[in-house]
Amino acid sequence: MSPFYTNKDYHPRLQVHSLQDLLSENAHSFADKLETVHSKLKNVILEVQKHYQVPANACRSMPLNYQIRNQVFFLAKFLWTIQSSRKLAERFLGLFTITGKPSSHSFQVKLPDHLCSVHPVFHMSQLELAPCSLIPNRVNSLSLLVEVDGNLEYKISHILDSRIDHRRKPPLLYYV
Repeated sequence: MSPFYTNKDYHPRLQVHSLQDLLSENAHSFADKLETVHSKLKNVILEVQKHYQVPANACRSMPLNYQIRNQVFFLAKFLWTIQSSRKLAERFLGLFTITGKPSSHSFQVKLPDHLCSVHPVFHMSQLELAPCSLIPNRVNSLSLLVEVDGNLEYKISHILDSRIDHRRKPPLLYYV
């Protein structure tokens, strides 16, 4: 919508019809010149638009080929957590299932109950497709959450290995 249309509620008539009878020969020549200038300007504008269209489209990303029921992770950057340092926090959360596609660049994800305060629709830039397992017939599963003293925590099935370095000396404490 042009500013002229906003103010006057109609589009200005920029073309002059040279077929109509004009009062003088000067007016007729001026109308012809004006019409040629307008046609040249339209062509220049179209060329400039085509020129800028190529680099603009090069920066755009095509919608990812995510399908419903795909497993994805989502970016935890914009979630508030109790982690003391964002640098040490997980970059991606989950292994969640896509349940819908509201638009061409956003996807709806089925979230667990402890993330009920998070809106389930994410932009495609916030999602990462879960890699397929290289082991045949293997399914990546999530750790189960259990409630401990009113807090949800992950249930640990077993500890594979641990390391305690007994060679390190404890810090010396000086009492005065």
